[in-house]
Amino acid sequence: GGDDVAAGASSSASVVTALAAVELRRETRLWMAMMYKSTSQHRRTVHFQRMRGVTRSLRALAALDVGAAAVALRNGLRDGVSEAAREAALSSPAVAAGAHALWKLPPRALWDDLSIRLRETARVAAEADDDMLAAAEALVGQLAHTFFMPFALVALAAVARLRASTHQLVADAAAAYNALAPLLRGGIMPPPGLEPGTAEKDPPPEALACEWRAVSRKKKKQPAP
Repeated sequence: GGDDVAAGASSSASVVTALAAVELRRETRLWMAMMYKSTSQHRRTVHFQRMRGVTRSLRALAALDVGAAAVALRNGLRDGVSEAAREAALSSPAVAAGAHALWKLPPRALWDDLSIRLRETARVAAEADDDMLAAAEALVGQLAHTFFMPFALVALAAVARLRASTHQLVADAAAAYNALAPLLRGGIMPPPGLEPGTAEKDPPPEALACEWRAVSRKKKKQPAP
């Protein structure tokens, strides 16, 4: 009834809001501005090269834009069950003659697009963590230099916030995929089909999982005496 509709609307809104990654977008803008203003002074340094690795990862995540794909699927679902579509179907001559009303379903491509972007977003965000740790380790070394200490502190704080935001995006992408995949397999969404780049023997995963592990710094080997 009405409660189910309200719950469904709330669920779709929460998924779209989570995948919009507002915090990550804001931190990315701040990071890009800092990198732009610091290029002339730091571009040849090791720590700045490590920071550029973070920039590449952030651009890759922005290009995936999983939030836009989620909005497209949500809008497709809403259009399929809108009152206007329902009234148009019920008033059609075919339904009046006794035919079954075939409700419009969102194109299969919308789910395929979101499914691929969810998995790629989780992968890229997880790999970006290595770039952020490398940048942080290089920046820590700059804390010993008085002249660069303010820059290093600001950059380290930015890396910490970016890590927190990307970790949240990984968790949200996995949760969204796991929530939508059963609907697909259960027949509520369009029937299963092969996504681009997949084969019958290598179907998309049924679920995604997040595993958090402690970061351990590798100890450098001491030269033999």
